[in-house]
Amino acid sequence: MPSQNESDGPPEATDLISRSVSAADARLRAILDSALDALITIDSRGRIVEFNRAAETTFGYTRPEVIGLEMGAVIVPPSLREGHRIGMAHYLRTGEGPILDRRIEITAMRRDGTLFPVELTVTRVPLGAGEAPLFTGALRDITDRKRSEDRRAAQYAVTSILARSGSLEHAGPELLAAIGGGLRWEFGQLWLPDGGGRLLRWEASWSLEPDRFRAFEASSRESTFSAGSGLPGRVWRDGAPAWLEAVTEDPNFPRQNAARAAGIVTGFAIPVRTRDGSIAVLEFFTSEPRQTDEDLLRFVDALGRQIGDFVERYTAENLVRESEDRFRKILETTNEGVWWIDKGSRTIFVNDRMAAMLGTRPDLMLGTTVFDYLDGPQQEEVRAFLQRRQEGISEQFDLQFRRQDGSALWVIVSASPVLDADGRFAGSLAMLTDITARKRAEQADRFLLEVAHALGSSLDTRATLRQLADLAVPTIGDWCQVELVGDDGSLDPIAISHVDPEKVDLARRMNEEYPAGADATLGAPQVARTGEAELISEIPDGLLASAARSPEHLEMLRSLGMVSYVCVPIVLRDTVLGTIGFVSAESRRRYDGADLLLAHRVAALAATAMDNARLYAEAGAAVRLRDDFLSIAGHELRTPLTTLSLDLYRLLRRSDAAGDVETAAIAVKARRAAERLSRQIDQLLDVSRLSAGRMRIEPEELDLAGLTRELIAQHEDELARKGSRLDLRIQEPVVGVWDRRGMEQVVGNLLSNAIKYGEGRPIGVELRSEGPDAVLGVRDHGIGIAPQDAGRIFERFERAVSDRHFGGLGLGLWIANEIVRASGGTLEVKSAPGEGSTFTLRIPLMPAAEAER
Repeated sequence: MPSQNESDGPPEATDLISRSVSAADARLRAILDSALDALITIDSRGRIVEFNRAAETTFGYTRPEVIGLEMGAVIVPPSLREGHRIGMAHYLRTGEGPILDRRIEITAMRRDGTLFPVELTVTRVPLGAGEAPLFTGALRDITDRKRSEDRRAAQYAVTSILARSGSLEHAGPELLAAIGGGLRWEFGQLWLPDGGGRLLRWEASWSLEPDRFRAFEASSRESTFSAGSGLPGRVWRDGAPAWLEAVTEDPNFPRQNAARAAGIVTGFAIPVRTRDGSIAVLEFFTSEPRQTDEDLLRFVDALGRQIGDFVERYTAENLVRESEDRFRKILETTNEGVWWIDKGSRTIFVNDRMAAMLGTRPDLMLGTTVFDYLDGPQQEEVRAFLQRRQEGISEQFDLQFRRQDGSALWVIVSASPVLDADGRFAGSLAMLTDITARKRAEQADRFLLEVAHALGSSLDTRATLRQLADLAVPTIGDWCQVELVGDDGSLDPIAISHVDPEKVDLARRMNEEYPAGADATLGAPQVARTGEAELISEIPDGLLASAARSPEHLEMLRSLGMVSYVCVPIVLRDTVLGTIGFVSAESRRRYDGADLLLAHRVAALAATAMDNARLYAEAGAAVRLRDDFLSIAGHELRTPLTTLSLDLYRLLRRSDAAGDVETAAIAVKARRAAERLSRQIDQLLDVSRLSAGRMRIEPEELDLAGLTRELIAQHEDELARKGSRLDLRIQEPVVGVWDRRGMEQVVGNLLSNAIKYGEGRPIGVELRSEGPDAVLGVRDHGIGIAPQDAGRIFERFERAVSDRHFGGLGLGLWIANEIVRASGGTLEVKSAPGEGSTFTLRIPLMPAAEAER
C-alpha cells in the first residue's frame, strides 16, 4: 500500500497535519500516547487526522504514514469498505449514525493484511459552530478474548453433544462441527477402528463448504490407515495430537492430491483416548496457512480426552442402563409409588404411579426435592426420617403429602437407604402406598364421634349446632355455615365458622346485606326447598358472577376465595329442618362423593340431636305435668284418708269396749292398710317435691342413736309378726346436725326393707361415729339382691323382686338415697342372692358449711 509522510504528502494532507498540530498541546499528545486503546480520529471525508501510539502497535503503521490517508483504505477490510463509506455519507446527510456512541465488535485489518477482531466505540468530537465534524474511534484488539470465547463455546458444545448423544458414531458429525466450526477451521473428519481393530476407517465428515471439499471427502472414504500410516494412523499409534503446517508437503500424507485440489494447506489431528488406548481420531483442515499452535493443540487434546471419557463411561453406562431398564420396567408395573431421591433429597426417579398419586408427571418431578410436596409440620418430620436413612436405618411410617392441587395425600412409606459402590450413603428409595381413602375414613369417624359427643352433651340446639360448625373447621372445610328453617320458611344462619375470623365477619355482613331469597336456585335455599344436596367440586368464577347481585356483592364473593362447595339438608321424618354447608378455600381442597356422604352423616346426627332436644323438652313438660298431678292428687287423697283413719280408730275403740273381737280385728287390719296407703301418698309427694327441687331440708341438732331406737320401737309390731329379732350395736349418743324428717325417712326405710325381705331371720343394726361421719349399717339374712340389680334398686320405681309377692311402689330407696345425697352422704348396698343384704349409710355429722367454720 502506498504511504505518505508529513514532508512529501499532498498539500491537503500538509494542511490537515498543520491544523492538528496547532489544535493539540503537549498534554493531549501525552494522554493519547499513554492510552491502552488504539485511538484514531478522522474528519468528515474519512481521512485520518490522529493516530496514537497504541494504534501504531495494533495496526503496524507509524503515525506519519497514515495521517491524511482515508481510514477505510488503511484498517477496514476490503469487504467492509463500501459499507463504511455509505455509513459516513448517510451520517453527513442526515445526522444519524447507527454505530455512534455504541460499543460494537467488528473485523479490522493489519498492515500485513491479517484480519482480527476489535471492539470499537465511535464518538463525535465537539467543535465550534460551522466547523466540519471530526470522529474518534477507540479500538481494542480482542483476539485473545475471542479465542477464549471460541474455545469455551466449543467445549460447552462438546459437553452438550455428549450429554444428549447415545454413542460416538451418533455424536461424530456434531462434534466435528462444534470443534471445527467453533475454532474457525473449514473441514473435519472422524476415523474409527474397523471391526478387527487393526485399521482406521472413515466414519463422518463436516465442512463449511461441502462442495469444495467433496472430492477430498471421497478420497478419505476410500482410504484406510493402519497404525502409523497417514495423519490419522500416526495419531492413533502415538496417542498424541499432530500438526501439519503444509499438508501437501508431508511425505506421510497419502491424500496429497485430493488435499491440493481442495486448497487445503494446514491440518491437525487429535486422538480420542480411553484408559485402554486410542479409540478414534479427529482431524481438521483449513486453506489458511497456520503455524503450529501448541496452546490450541493442548486444548483440542483435552477435548479428545473428554470425548474418550464419554465413550468409556457410555460403554459402562450402557450395561448399567440395560440393568436399570429391567429394574424400571418392574417399578413401572407395580401398583405402588416408587420414589428415589439423592442425598440432597432431590428426585432421581419416580414411576408413573407415584407422579399420578401427587397429581403431576414424572418428568416434572425430576430434580424437585421431597420437601416441595410437604407442608411445614411434615417437613420437620421428614428431616428426622432422612437422618435415619443416613444412619442406615430402614423403616415404615405414615406420611401426609400435598398434591399438586393442594389436597392431602396420605401414604404408607417403606423407606431404605441407598449406598454407592464405596458403601457411602447416596440417597433413599421408598415404596409408597396410597391410604388417603382409609385416612379420610378414620378422620371422618373421629370427627363424627366428636360431633356426636358435642351434640349429645347439651340439649340447647343452637349452641350445639354452633359447636358443630366450629368442629367442622378445618376438618371438613375452611368454613361451615348452619342454617335453620324458620316458621315462615326463611333460613336463619345460626352458626358461621371460618379458619380466618375476619372472613366470618365478612360472611355475616354479606348475609345481612345480600340475604339469599327463598326462591334461589343455588345454595342453601335450593337445598332447603328441595331436600336435595348440592356438590360443586370446583367453583368457577362465572358461577359467582351469576349469583352476585351487584359488583360489590361479586367482590365480596371473590374475596372469600371459594374453591369447592357441598351443602346438605338436615332432614327429620321427611321434614327439612335446616342446612349445613361446607366450603374449601385456603386449603384448595376439592370435595367429592366421600365428602358428600360425610356431610350427610353429620346432618343426620344434627337432625337426631334436634329431635332429642324436642323430645326432651316434651318429656320435661310431661314430667312437670305428672309431678303437678301427683302433688294435687296426694293432697286430695290425704284429706279423706285422714278422716278414714280417725273413723277406724273410733271403730276400734268401740269394738274393744263392746268386746266385739271380730270387728276389732277388721278395724286393725283396715287401719294398717290406711297407714300403708298414707306412707305411699307421702312417698308420691316426696317424689314430686324432689323432682321439682322443693324438698325442704331443715337441719337441727339430732341424736341419731335416739332416733334409731324410736324408729325400732315403732316397728315392734311388724318385727313380731315377721318373727325377726334385732341384734343392736348402737353407740350412745351419735349427735349431728340433720333434717329430722329426712333422717326418719332414711332410717325407717332401711328398717322396713330389712324386716320385709329378711324372711323372719335376725336383723343387725350397728351405729357408730367414725371421724367426721356417722355410719349406720342395717343387715338382714333374707333373699338378697342379684349383682345386676344392686345399682338399679336406688332408681325411681325400680325393684329387685316381683311386686306380686312384695308390695310397695319402688320409691323408698330412691327417696332415701336422694335425701342422703342432699345431706352430703352416701348409701351403699352389699348383697348376694340367698345371703341377705347390708345397707350402709355414711353421713357427715355436720353440714359442709358448718364444718368449714
